This record gives sequence, structure tokens and C-alpha cells, in this order.
Amino acid sequence: MEAQALDVLRADGAGPVGGGGTGGAAGDGGAGDAAELLPDAGVKWLGWAAYEVTRGHPLATRHLFDELLATDDRRSWETRIQRALAPDAPLVTALLERLLPRDARETGLWDALPRCAAATDLARAVAAGPLWEEGEAALRNAVGAFSGDVLQTMHVRTRDSAADGPLQTLHPLLRLLLLRRLEATGGWRHAHEALRRDAAERGLPEIEAYHRLALEDLHAAARFLNDRFGEADATRWCRLLVRLRRAPVRARIQAHAPQADSPQQRYEGLLGFLSTDEVESRERTVTRLLVASWMAPEPAESPETDHVGDPYRNPLEDLYGQLYGEINARFMTLAYGPFGGGTPALLDQAGQYEEKPGE
Repeated sequence: MEAQALDVLRADGAGPVGGGGTGGAAGDGGAGDAAELLPDAGVKWLGWAAYEVTRGHPLATRHLFDELLATDDRRSWETRIQRALAPDAPLVTALLERLLPRDARETGLWDALPRCAAATDLARAVAAGPLWEEGEAALRNAVGAFSGDVLQTMHVRTRDSAADGPLQTLHPLLRLLLLRRLEATGGWRHAHEALRRDAAERGLPEIEAYHRLALEDLHAAARFLNDRFGEADATRWCRLLVRLRRAPVRARIQAHAPQADSPQQRYEGLLGFLSTDEVESRERTVTRLLVASWMAPEPAESPETDHVGDPYRNPLEDLYGQLYGEINARFMTLAYGPFGGGTPALLDQAGQYEEKPGE
């Protein structure tokens, strides 16, 4: 992946790469210093970013790099990647046409799978009554057949069988693309609300909180997480946090729009309610931790991070890891504050955010 990234940077003339450091203030439009960027930060960061988005899928990686080179502006690489994979971007449609079955439009899967992708797995989507309208039995069966095809879905296998994901799990690249289409068609709120109601009816508070987070009902999602702090050991609590932070997050940029607000600006905007609502100290810390880690890229893989049965990762909202310092600080506050909670596990999680993405 880094070899491909090097070729792209050379072909592009080594434009601005990386955030908060080497030639990389988002949207600065400068040419950057090729001699400084190419050997380390630029190549490694761009290779990391491409892999995080595509999870190594060769076709998607090639098309993504081609799209990045085809742009005629000098925006930062973060903005270029975000625009290439915006909900209304042609690349999203082109990749879906290649990755979905050829008859997806005829069978109805083209329109049904985006809302199903909002669920944690396809089996849950098929079973969720509120997600389906009357008369959609045949379409529901078609999604069930798709989800049962081992060539179309994947199974997460970890060293902990209790944390393995379900069989009907979408490849994270395909899920990301389907969720982008869900946004483009205006179905985001309806799909996640239907799945939230289904989880509530089935008595699944963790899944309900997951969809509340995707709906940006941050107060409710964080309260769920805060209420479980101290109920179990800190390792289990951290796994719950990891599970929740993989809830889908809506795009903050369109294909032809100007650069979006910075991750820090959006983060503070989402947390505006903390300045007006009465929220106790620990819940305030947990809320900030959850929202920052939800928006930020996943840290380097570790046994604890990956033992949640969910392969979905979306680094696009904070490709430079600008919120890593905030996440580290909130973990440290929980570890050393008057809250208890098992310091070693929290410190281990904090340590994952000490290096920026791609370093």
C-alpha cells in the first residue's frame, strides 16, 4: 500500500500530506516539501489512510488513488479523500456497481441494502420488522439470501470466540459505501430509527445506544455508557465503548463542496448541549470520550480493540487524528479521577492514542 502511495505522491508532485505537522494544514493548498514528505510522513500516512478506507481491497484502492490524482485542485489529501468518498461522489456509485451482484438493481438489492447496512449485521436487518414496509416480503427474502452467501459476507474471527462477529457481516468497505448511498438517498434517519425501535422492543440496550449515536442522540448514548461504568470490570467497559464507537457517522463534506469544518469544530458543535444541560462530572467526561472516539480513526489494532465482533471502521471524519489528544486526556481523567473504574485498562486505552494515525 505504501508503494502505491509513493507512486501517487510522486505523480502528484507531493502535495500537502498529514495533519498538524509536515506541510499538512487541512486545505492550506500549499505544494508541500517533497523532499521532506516523501520519505516518511507522506507515504506512510497516505498508505495508512487508503488501507483504512478500503481495508486493502485492491480494486477500491486503485480506483481511490486514481480519483485522488484526477482532482484538479491543491486541497489537502484529507479533503481529497473525503470528497472522493462523499455520499454524492461518483466513485461511491462506481464501486458499488462493481462490488454488488450484477442483478442488484433488478432484484431490488440496490435500494434495500443501504438501509440494511445501517444494522450491525445483515441478519439483524432482515429480522428488524420496523425496517421493512408491508409488501416487501420478497425483497426481505432476497436480502436474506444475499446475507447467507459466504462469498458476499464475512465472519470476524478473533482469539475470543465470545467476541466473534456474526456470519452475516458486510465487508467494512462495502458497508461504508452502502452507508454513503443511504445518506445520498436521504434514508439515514429512517433506517437508524427503525433499527433503534427494533432494538428497544427486543430489550437490546447496547444496540439501541449504537443507533442513538448514529442518530446523533449523543446525550442518550453517552448516558447508557456512563451508567455502565463500574458495573463490570474496566476491560469489559472499554470493549463496550469500542463497540459503540463503531456506530456509523454521517459525512461532513460533499463531493463538490468546499472544505468542511475541522473535526475539532464539529466535535465542539455536537457537544453544545453540555454547556446548557446539567450533566454531572463523570458523565461529561464519558460523553466527550465517546463522541471524540466515535469521530476519530481507530487506533492501532490491539487484542482489546478488535475483540468486539465488528470490523467496521470509518476514519474519514478525522483522518489526521486531531481528536487523539482529547481522547487520551479523557481516558486519563477516568483512570486517575475520583471515579475508580480499573486504572490499568483505561491507561492501556489511553496509550493507543499517543501516536497519530499513520505514524
